[in-house]
Amino acid sequence: MEKTLSKVLSFEKAKISLLNDRLVEVLIEEHAYLEKEDLEKINSMKYELVENNPYCLIFKAPKYGGISADGRAFSASAVTYKNCIAKALLVPSLSSRIISNFFIKFHKPQGLTKVFNNEKEALMWLEKQFALNSK
Repeated sequence: MEKTLSKVLSFEKAKISLLNDRLVEVLIEEHAYLEKEDLEKINSMKYELVENNPYCLIFKAPKYGGISADGRAFSASAVTYKNCIAKALLVPSLSSRIISNFFIKFHKPQGLTKVFNNEKEALMWLEKQFALNSK
């Protein structure tokens, strides 16, 4: 999936970027602890960027940080998956990967979600999912 930055919105805990007409990047700041309200803000900014168009999302987790229980539940809800083809969770460490895989198994996100530790692989997977599921 080609990345060409077109629009960026941000606040103190995250930067949300529309990288092309179908790819959103959510970059969480290092040491950020996300509450449900923060994730609602990210979700609102994301929809401001994509409007009603189908999209894929890459969520870049920090090495150090966290998400509240309410935030995790909100992240898996249908409201965060509206028009979303797929989400790739890019994690920086084995411990983050274990926690992210647990999140997927426990919270059962309302859309296609997969964990990666390699950005190139994540982007290739998102491109494939968009091609398969955006019709």
